[in-house]
Amino acid sequence: MDIKSSLLVTSLTLYAPCAMAQEYSVGAGLTTLGPSVEASYALQPDLALRGVLIGGITVDGDTEIDDYTVDGELQLGGLAALLDYYPMQNGLRISGGLFFSTSELDATFTGPETFRGSGEFDSSAAPMITAGYKYDFQNNWSLSGDIGAIITEISFSADTTDPDVQADISDLNDDASELGFYPYLAVAVTYRF
Repeated sequence: MDIKSSLLVTSLTLYAPCAMAQEYSVGAGLTTLGPSVEASYALQPDLALRGVLIGGITVDGDTEIDDYTVDGELQLGGLAALLDYYPMQNGLRISGGLFFSTSELDATFTGPETFRGSGEFDSSAAPMITAGYKYDFQNNWSLSGDIGAIITEISFSADTTDPDVQADISDLNDDASELGFYPYLAVAVTYRF
């Protein structure tokens, strides 16, 4: 056997146990940004790649705020790309990655004057960190929960020169910047194959 063949056989022999340990899972759940679907791929017993498609919800509504009638639309959603680390190789996991937001708020204010207002995440791609637990409860089924944060602020703006409205927008932005992140909670049921 020549050296190339030996290297190939050795590589395949070493790779085979790793490949057998790899598994895929798909699932669905709920998050603080709406419903979710996710897919995961185990790289090693303690590492997995996970993608979570979140939201797709649009809420339209009218409300009264002070002297204004507000006609608004809120879209929630985004995509999370995460690396899951299982430090004890059990259900406990720590995850980190990026959240790509499609969330935004648009509204028309009608009253003493008419203007548009909006709100959105400052970063369209923001760091995301979570901690969670994945519990295997039957054959290939799991229930998981995560708590964490999307590290970005929410900014609000309005196309009006009214100083009172601009002062309210400024106060709203100050309150949002004090928090500095968007809270993230999630639960999901997944199937492993």
